[in-house]
Amino acid sequence: PRSMMRFVFFAVAMAVAQAASSTHPLAPTPRIRQAATKAPLAFNPVQRLRGGSDKMKEELIAARKEIWDLCEEKNCNPVLVRLGWHDAGTHDVNIKEWPKCGGAIGSIRFKPEIEHGANAGLADIVKMLEPIKNKYQSVSWADLFQMGGAVAVEHAGGPKIAMKYGRVDGPDAEACSPQGNLPDAEPNDKGVYGGAGGTASTEAKEPGDHLRKVFYRMGMDDKEIVALSGAHTLGRAWKDRSGLGSDKTKFTDGSAVVRNDGKAGCGKTGGASWAEKGVKFYK
Repeated sequence: PRSMMRFVFFAVAMAVAQAASSTHPLAPTPRIRQAATKAPLAFNPVQRLRGGSDKMKEELIAARKEIWDLCEEKNCNPVLVRLGWHDAGTHDVNIKEWPKCGGAIGSIRFKPEIEHGANAGLADIVKMLEPIKNKYQSVSWADLFQMGGAVAVEHAGGPKIAMKYGRVDGPDAEACSPQGNLPDAEPNDKGVYGGAGGTASTEAKEPGDHLRKVFYRMGMDDKEIVALSGAHTLGRAWKDRSGLGSDKTKFTDGSAVVRNDGKAGCGKTGGASWAEKGVKFYK
C-alpha cells in the first residue's frame, strides 16, 4: 500500500489540466475556497472547530492514534484515503440544503450509498472503524472518515495535513447521495462516461469533460482534478472493485516497493498495480 503506482486515470486528469482554459464552457464561476485560497494552518492534527469540548479534543487525539496504529498493523492506507474521498466526493456546491448537498457528512456508512458501484469494497473498512467510533462517541463518523484519509497519507510518508474537526453526521439513510456523483473509470457500452443519476448529470463522451462535470459540481477546478486524481498512485487497482484489468495500468513500471521502513507489508515488492482479487488485509 505504500507503493507509488501510476494509473491511467491520473494520466487522463493530467491531460485535462494541460488543456485547461479559463474560458472552458464548464468552468466554475470564481468562489472562495478555504483550502485553496487561505494560507495553510500551522500544523495541528486535531484542531477542533469552535465550540468543541475538551473531551472532544481528547477523543480526537485518541482516535487519531488508533487510526495510525491501524495503518501500521493492517496496511490499510489506500482504502482509508478512498473512503474519505468517496464520502466527501458527493458534494454539490449548487445545493444549499443540508444534507442534500452531500459531501463529508458520513452518509457513506448507510445503505444504499455504501452499496453504490463506485464504493465496492468500502463496507469492510467502515466495519474496521466501528470499534474506534464506538469508543469515542464525541467524534462523528464524518470526522473519523476524513481523519482516516489524512492519517493514512501522513503514515504513508506524505505531508502532515492540518485538519479541522466538528463535522455533523447525516442522521440516517435519507442523507445518502444518489448514485452517479463520483467519476467513472470507463465508458459504458455506448461509449459514454457518467450518467444522469447523480445530483447533476455527469454524462460525457470524453473522459476529460466527464471529470470536469464531476469536479466542477463540487466547485473545483482543473488543477484540483489533477491533484485529487493523483491519489490513485497510492495502492493498487482490484479487479473485484474497479472492474479493471492489468491492461488498464500500463504506466506501472514495476520499480515500486511495498514498504520503505524495513517492515513486512502485504503484496510483493515491485508488484503490479493490478490484482484479480483484493488483498484481505482488513478481514
